[in-house]
Amino acid sequence: MTNKAGEAYAFFYCGASKQAIEREIPLIRKVVGTPSELELSLTEGMDNVRDNDRLRSLALEAKQSGINYMLKASLPIEKLLMK
Repeated sequence: MTNKAGEAYAFFYCGASKQAIEREIPLIRKVVGTPSELELSLTEGMDNVRDNDRLRSLALEAKQSGINYMLKASLPIEKLLMK
C-alpha cells in the first residue's frame, strides 16, 4: 500500500452509469485544474465500499439516503515530495 499525503471522500447520487461518469472525469479535471498527481477512484454501490470499517459504516448510512456513488481522492506522498 502506498503512503498517502491525504485522502478525501465524496458520497453522491447520480442516475448515470459508472462508465458515463468515468468518461466525464478527464474533462472535469481539466476544467477545474485538478493536479495530475491526485488519484481519483469511483465506487458504484455502497455495498462495494470496503476501505475500512468506519468508511464502510458511512457508506451504508449514505445508502439509506439513496446515495449510490463514492469518489475517493488521494495524493501519494511520493508524488507530492517529487515536486
